Amino acid sequence: MRPVLFLLILLVVLIPLSVAAQESASLPPMESLPPCNFNAYTERDDLIIGAVVLHLGRGDGCMQNLNTVFPFASVGKLFIAGALYEKVARSELSFDKELTFTYDYLMEGRSDCLTSDMVGQKFTIGYLGNIMIQCSDNSATWMLMDAVGWDAVQAYIDRLEIPDIGQVIPYSFVDKIKLTYLDERWENVPTGLASQFYRQRYVDGLVPQYFDVLPHYSNDELKEANARYLEEYRYNSATPRAMTLFLLKLVEDLRQRPESPEGRAAQWIFNTMLLTQRQFSTQYMPGNIYVGSKNGFDIGYRAEVNITISSLESRLPETVSVIVVRHRDITAPGVPYRFRNVPTTDLLLAIAPKLAQTLYPDSNFDAAPYVQRIENVRLVAFNTERNMYGCWESFLGTDYLNVLQPCWSRLERINRINRNELLGVGIVLRYLNGMDARITLIYTLPDGTKRSYQVQRFLEDSTAVAWFEDVSIPGTWRVDVFFNLVPVFSQTLRVE
Repeated sequence: MRPVLFLLILLVVLIPLSVAAQESASLPPMESLPPCNFNAYTERDDLIIGAVVLHLGRGDGCMQNLNTVFPFASVGKLFIAGALYEKVARSELSFDKELTFTYDYLMEGRSDCLTSDMVGQKFTIGYLGNIMIQCSDNSATWMLMDAVGWDAVQAYIDRLEIPDIGQVIPYSFVDKIKLTYLDERWENVPTGLASQFYRQRYVDGLVPQYFDVLPHYSNDELKEANARYLEEYRYNSATPRAMTLFLLKLVEDLRQRPESPEGRAAQWIFNTMLLTQRQFSTQYMPGNIYVGSKNGFDIGYRAEVNITISSLESRLPETVSVIVVRHRDITAPGVPYRFRNVPTTDLLLAIAPKLAQTLYPDSNFDAAPYVQRIENVRLVAFNTERNMYGCWESFLGTDYLNVLQPCWSRLERINRINRNELLGVGIVLRYLNGMDARITLIYTLPDGTKRSYQVQRFLEDSTAVAWFEDVSIPGTWRVDVFFNLVPVFSQTLRVE
């Protein structure tokens, strides 16, 4: 990950905004929205779903369990970002201020950008703010909470005057609470060390200082601890209504007061959300919009908050969606301990077409786009990962685009591939002049389902993008590539 990403925030110029959405005050009450009926997409009766899906321009959408309190986990990092960015906008903090990543903050989460080999390095607040959202980095979150001040984050939430938003705390402290349920001796263990054990089962330093023998817990015991935590605490929680009202306030601040600290903070929050990969619920979103997201998950539940925009100039959201799904009883035998390929994510994938059609009813999701020639897109390579990766790996180590482009150019585009191979798509970009360049890739599978992704490149004149997808289903696939929402490539291939 390159620390220059934080400069994107500084590069955004707050220009006068065109009216792309109605004022939140003119939107109909959320209670008047029709039900989403997302439960119709699963045969399971052990899942409870909360949602608000809203198109700001038309005022239509749907809702479900509007006022039920759900755990939102890492989605709460948006409130930390709000408190941080308002302090920066008021010149109380600087994006350039550096914080040292010490061992005390190390959590070793699987998706964290800050890893053990980075301990001792300094990172700017701007960079830490980006990775707190982009890769949901828990160590960065903890560092920023301490830098901004826990009281300042809570004061920011209180100023929102939105009911049913729980206190936000770093997940390192959540990890420690859960472990303390299993053994009170965890109360004496440093929070970072406890989190490392909880997330990766690291045991260095635990014996003999804190335990006589190395602790070990079954998945069922950990699920019980999680269930007790959810029952007794409301940290990092909200109702779908509350989370939607927060997003609507940000939109209103950006529309009505773009030069104010609140308006600038709102813009920066949306910018960081736009750095995040599309989520499960947004897999069907068309290629003519950008998607900004923040997700949160833990044992037995997953939450996704999304915005969509159609202009990188105003970056004003035109839709918002808040969706959270959880097991009613996370200790039940059918609730998996791991987080991927589980009923909650399966449901989010299942409702993705309904979400897309609700927000963009006029889009033709099945039609191949009309490909246009764009000067910036100099080459699209389309071949197996096995044939493409050698060129790509060399580029990653050298940044020599003049070597990568001819290397990929020698590969002919394929129209057949073996099942379970990785399909590679490589894009060479030139003459960017530092623009905010965004690539959207949409894979249409033989059964009509879609997988969509987005990749960003900033502050460069020439660069390249590569994406490798597991084509595991036999039949005809179609791959569409968009450069800044302009279709630049579309091709079908046969998976055998």
